Amino acid sequence: MGFFINSGINNYIKRRRTLLDAQVKVLQSEHRFLKYDSWLDCSDVHAFTRQYLDREVRTNPSALLGRLSPAAQAAMLNAVNASYTLAQEHITWIGAAFSGQAENSAQNSN
Repeated sequence: MGFFINSGINNYIKRRRTLLDAQVKVLQSEHRFLKYDSWLDCSDVHAFTRQYLDREVRTNPSALLGRLSPAAQAAMLNAVNASYTLAQEHITWIGAAFSGQAENSAQNSN
């Protein structure tokens, strides 16, 4: 599962508070792979199979641009946890996935 990063927020989202609250600013200064500040749309999760992602990375390694900074990850989790548009099942999965990353990071730094 994943979210799309957009260069701006469209007018439809701007006019709907529940969707607007799910937009997370991703700063270019924290993400060298971005050309400018962008927005992570946490209002709609997109499903990708592991096979699809593996194939994409194998056939087009430049498609893997980087990771979200810790600050952007925290903002994303806040938006996901407060979401009115995501299924509770997706909120739980996303939280668990990033909880595991945080635990791994803490173990690796010891």
